[in-house]
Amino acid sequence: MIPNNTYRTVYLAGPDLFYPDADARFDQLKALCLKFGLRAISPIDAGALPTDAPATIRARNLSHIRQADGVLANLAGFRGPEPDSGTVYEVGFAAALNRVVVAYNVDGLTHYERVQQSHGPLNYDTRPDARAPITDKEGIEVEDFGLRANLMLAAGHLIYPYTVHAVAKLAELVIQSSAHLRSQDPLAGNAAETQHVV
Repeated sequence: MIPNNTYRTVYLAGPDLFYPDADARFDQLKALCLKFGLRAISPIDAGALPTDAPATIRARNLSHIRQADGVLANLAGFRGPEPDSGTVYEVGFAAALNRVVVAYNVDGLTHYERVQQSHGPLNYDTRPDARAPITDKEGIEVEDFGLRANLMLAAGHLIYPYTVHAVAKLAELVIQSSAHLRSQDPLAGNAAETQHVV
């Protein structure tokens, strides 16, 4: 068992709190994180969410992210092909704080394929020219960089289809990041004895 003071803290971002089995979902994620030396905190850890106080909920979640070493983000399509907008905001907030972010629950489809699956055929084969934008049936351009999600998510963060792979990578990156930060701290001991991460 890993001593409690060596655990790194991660925040569980995702729409899981909206499901009727939210407690069970978060319990499973927390148990998996513990196996990799991570202590996970969720949006519902402080008890029942005050339904009449959106500002309180927002402040609580942002506080969790500030206290965390990293974020495990569930970017599965939620009520459509795109991830939950609150989760996307939390990912951006964590990135702005230089927290490690790893995402999961994104299938192997590209963003383009997911939009096509959800919204019907695109104009890929009927464009007048290969350089013309790909659009949906309403003529709205569809991003096609071959990524699993919008480029603002997929080009900046690791995304895995399976939770266990995401947690393993998050643990690795959080530990590396923590070692690097300790190596920069003159109060953390002899810098020559501290592992540097490139």
